[in-house]
Amino acid sequence: MVRSEQAYKRDQHSVNKRMLKQAEAERKTFKKLAQQAFACETNANNAVAQWRKKQRTLNVVSELVSVPVYRTKCRPAKDQAPIRHYYQISGSLFTPLSRREDAPKKLGLFIIATNDLSEELSMEQLLSHRDYNLYLLGVLI
Repeated sequence: MVRSEQAYKRDQHSVNKRMLKQAEAERKTFKKLAQQAFACETNANNAVAQWRKKQRTLNVVSELVSVPVYRTKCRPAKDQAPIRHYYQISGSLFTPLSRREDAPKKLGLFIIATNDLSEELSMEQLLSHRDYNLYLLGVLI
């Protein structure tokens, strides 16, 4: 693989833009998750764990909020006990530094291939000779 500084600088902007777009989509999925009501703490914790597995950019510091349910819809009396509780997820989203640092490592990399199968041809020789058939296979992002 060959690293290109020009391609790295050009791709840096697109990676930032892509990560921001991905983070916004993941934020929306967490907002939907936070609006759900769970019957028990275990279900809520399992839902957060499943959400974390699917995310590529964001992570969350989550907490569970216990919401009491009363018989009447209006304000309950002081001594009235709730008939049950349900749980909702609340939390703070963040992008881990490791994910942010790993994103630019793949920028500016190219795979170069040739149909010359000789063993004595080095990468420097391959790049310096224009006689060889070079094919740009793609940019790794």
